[in-house]
Amino acid sequence: MNQKTNIELAAEMSPRTRIVSYAPVASTHGDKVKIYRYGFERIGTEYRQQLEAEQHPMRKAIIRYEWARFILNHLDEYSGNKEIFRRSANVLATTAFLEAKQLLSEAERNYRKACDRVRRAERRAGIIHNADNEENTRGLTAAEKSELATLRYDLKLCRKRQNELLSMCPDSIFERIRHLAENSK
Repeated sequence: MNQKTNIELAAEMSPRTRIVSYAPVASTHGDKVKIYRYGFERIGTEYRQQLEAEQHPMRKAIIRYEWARFILNHLDEYSGNKEIFRRSANVLATTAFLEAKQLLSEAERNYRKACDRVRRAERRAGIIHNADNEENTRGLTAAEKSELATLRYDLKLCRKRQNELLSMCPDSIFERIRHLAENSK
């Protein structure tokens, strides 16, 4: 009943047969570092896997930006054909900028439309806001109250969506993405 199991790790079983060798990613040449093609391809594969695994379009844009920034920052140390990487970094930076710009402008546009719809519904219903930002809803029908509640809920969702996008990509990061896209051309 009280049987003891003897489990060994794979490394303990045969340490001589588990020799792992890696190709060098970079080397020093004088006071400079040369990054080999293997290193660029490995890091590019990691970014590609992150991009494919990510579902949110804003996070995808940020991953594209980081990938383009990595390529452009380390391109001088690369020992292979630099033109292919330069073009791919330009495409990544431009795509990241266009996606981020489209998402942020769409969220802003939806928020403004929701604000306008709420204001028009309040005006139609005759709601007046006091100096303390209190409103008088006396005399409204149940349908008008329901419509206002629905419109305010939509406004809240639009504001939440916009805040979510701005938390992922604040203005400082968006400006860096824009700057990289403009300078990479």
